[in-house]
Amino acid sequence: MSATAQTSSSGNPYVAIDWNGTSQSGFYVTNLTLYRSTSASGGFTVLASVGPGIFYSWAYNDYSVSPNTTYYYYVVESGGVPETYNSNTTNTVSVTTGAAPTPTPTPTTFTITGTVINAADNSPTTISGVNIINYNTG
Repeated sequence: MSATAQTSSSGNPYVAIDWNGTSQSGFYVTNLTLYRSTSASGGFTVLASVGPGIFYSWAYNDYSVSPNTTYYYYVVESGGVPETYNSNTTNTVSVTTGAAPTPTPTPTTFTITGTVINAADNSPTTISGVNIINYNTG
């Protein structure tokens, strides 16, 4: 099982989880349960379950993550063929998500009408309908 931190096209973090079959040759599982926690020592909750079915591999994207957070995941495989295959728990994997997207500032546009002083020669200039996109008073 593997988990990798990803970033969506909108800039939000998510975790891509891939599970590839059991380590026992000739066996396959019929039910999978994915667990997640923010602590390696416990507090795991069910994130997703699939089955019954025949699973050799499975991929899941966890979009319910927070930025800059470490998550721990494992999968419990249950049921299977042959029927002597009972259950297996994968190793726990950890992944840390990336930063939240930086918001793009939206320019404020407004129209002014009046007289301005030309900085080059201090002569007044009349303007009307000028759009100021970025203005710094400092």
